This record gives sequence, C-alpha cells and structure tokens, in this order.
Amino acid sequence: KYNNNPVVTKGPDNFDITAIGQPTTLFENDTIKMWYAGVGIDGKSRICYAYSLEGINWIKHSTPVIDVGNSGTWDCGWLDIPEIVKDNAGYKLYYYGDTVQQFSAISSAIGVAFSNDGINWTKHSGNPIFTKGSIGEWDGSWVESPAIFFDSIMSEYKMWYNGVDTATWKINIG
Repeated sequence: KYNNNPVVTKGPDNFDITAIGQPTTLFENDTIKMWYAGVGIDGKSRICYAYSLEGINWIKHSTPVIDVGNSGTWDCGWLDIPEIVKDNAGYKLYYYGDTVQQFSAISSAIGVAFSNDGINWTKHSGNPIFTKGSIGEWDGSWVESPAIFFDSIMSEYKMWYNGVDTATWKINIG
C-alpha cells in the first residue's frame, strides 16, 4: 500500500462531502482521468471527475460532471458505479441509477451518457438502456456495476453486470 493513502478524499465541496468511491479510470497520453461517485450534503450521489499525472496528486473538477435526473426520472435519486469507455465517437460513461438513495429495489437500472471531452456529458435520451429482470429472476431486484468492453473486431459492446434476485438477495454476474 502507498504510505500516504488516501490519495483522493471526500470534500471539501458539498457535492462529494459525505462519501466518494467506485472509481473508473482511463489513461490518455500523460494523464490519468478518473470518474467516481460522490455523495453530496443532500444525500444524493453524482458522477464526479478528477485527473492526475502520476496517480498520487489529483485535481478534482469543480462540479459533478453528471448530476442526478430531474424529479420523477429513473435516475433522480442516485448515480453510482461509473464505467468509462472511449472509442472513435468519443467517451461513453455507463452508470447505475435509481430513484431513491440506496434502495435499489425501486427502479435500479443502467444508463449511458456521451461526451467529447470527458467533462461535458449528455445523457442518452433512451435511458435507461438496461433494466432489472422480472420478479423471481436472478436479477429481478436490481442491476448495477456495469463493466463494458468494446470489441473493435466485432464492432460491438459487451457488458457484464451484477444482478440481485428477489428471493435470496444473492449477487450474481450476468
């Protein structure tokens, strides 16, 4: 372990003052870019951004880069577990969203946002792009933690994700 851990801490801004976690990184040229979940003073989690040249000293962006949705939308309460992919069209950030804080059985789903620079994002108008299964299925309570791979040979995206069933609340990977 690095002797001076942690290298990124919560706060001082209100948008990530309560908690931070779930980082995803991308190495570009001489920069390590990181997107992470930050829980604000209002109890909602958003997607935040920081960058570093060596992985120890991080500079946080001054605001969240993807905020919760408007009241009543599928992601109005909680964004978490970002996964970054970059292809010829730009950046794609896949994320878990829900209507309320940490009660995934409500509307747990996975969405995607697009960006040319990794900071200014547009949520896909067809979000959510992936939803939980039906009651009784292995992923019927919630889905989260998307891991995305772009297969450039087949020109297709592949996703692995966590799913939780409604009977035993066991987590599996699909």
